[in-house]
Amino acid sequence: FAGDALLVLFKYDSDATQKRYMLSEACKRAASCAVTIHRRLDGIVPDTNSGIPFYIHSALAAGHLQAAEIGGHDGRRSESIVVGPPLLELAVAMDNSAKQEMVATEQVMAHIGLVLPSETECTIKKKANGCWGVLLDNIPQSSRDKHIS
Repeated sequence: FAGDALLVLFKYDSDATQKRYMLSEACKRAASCAVTIHRRLDGIVPDTNSGIPFYIHSALAAGHLQAAEIGGHDGRRSESIVVGPPLLELAVAMDNSAKQEMVATEQVMAHIGLVLPSETECTIKKKANGCWGVLLDNIPQSSRDKHIS
């Protein structure tokens, strides 16, 4: 295995009077972000001699998390720790994702209602372990032709 991962948290508050997004809005924003990342990076060929294209796979989960920052009180290094059931669901979803696919848990799909950003052509299918696979079809050719260095 070779690669990196990025964990993005979309903060929400169930109290609609707050200026944070409710869970359903956070799920929609996360799905939109994942689609944008796929559109921009799927099929890009890094500036190496291999010529092998770069593909993304992503997973979405939702729910309550606990976060803590450890250290950093004296200007030194600190670490952030995030724990909670959505991370376990995220791990299952990620294990069920393939290249060019976004996998979402049942809870996320209930919040986004199978509605993805406009002009998103996709195939949605039920997967194992309560996950839904969203295979992003027709990634624009222009993004596939890009090279990164």
